[in-house]
Amino acid sequence: MDWSQTWLSVANTALVRINKQPLQTLDDVSSSALLCNQMIPGCVMNILNLNDWHSARKRVLLAPLMDKPPFGFSHSFQMPSDFVRLVEVCSKLPWKREGNTVLSDEDTLPVIYIAYPSAPTELDPLLLDAITTQLAAQLAVSLTADSSLVSLLYQEAEIKIQKAKLQEDAGEPDERPDFRSWTKAFNYEANTASELELLREMQRGRS
Repeated sequence: MDWSQTWLSVANTALVRINKQPLQTLDDVSSSALLCNQMIPGCVMNILNLNDWHSARKRVLLAPLMDKPPFGFSHSFQMPSDFVRLVEVCSKLPWKREGNTVLSDEDTLPVIYIAYPSAPTELDPLLLDAITTQLAAQLAVSLTADSSLVSLLYQEAEIKIQKAKLQEDAGEPDERPDFRSWTKAFNYEANTASELELLREMQRGRS
């Protein structure tokens, strides 16, 4: 993936947090630029793997690969090149994940997954803030000798990750049904039916 200049603002925000000069470009040979290029992809990937972030979700219909699995399933489906984390396989048929492929008997496979963003602006601002703070912490390890600053930034990043998760939880309800509410309703109806039957038995005994 080409991280190039689209991530320059993220790199500079992180550098300023640790009292380092911002960059004019991520293509120069300074230690700051080299570290940013090295750390940004891993930092983004690590935080995207922590949750099924709404702003990083994608839906695709996968076509089967030409090479079929030797046994077990009819087709093998390759996840897209920007794949980070599998959220859901929208199929009633059995399936298996193996590496970056999914095995299934479907002819086409609908999947929802977490994707690498092509630009930071695709991400929710709170999520991007958490990534930037995490990057600052990682850069501080290599570019400063301030262990207190490193510890503070890692703590701040964790708080921002949790804040971003809470915002997601407070958003639109998940598409999947709440089986706990179904179970509660079922138990309530069953208990009510039992109580009614007991009352009927008591009434019949008195008559």
